Amino acid sequence: MVNNRLEVSRDIKLARMYWGPGPLPEAAKLIGVVTRPNREAGALIKMGTGIGTR
Repeated sequence: MVNNRLEVSRDIKLARMYWGPGPLPEAAKLIGVVTRPNREAGALIKMGTGIGTR
């Protein structure tokens, strides 16, 4: 059985590490970390127009 679910963490310090030193896009809010089933991870941000990852 394949697990296709994403894991989400609200660890802001870890999210900042994944995002890096650059600023967030205008009106964006850092909300946590998303991890794919293959264990790749990235920052989870909320944009003014929806959700995005990096």
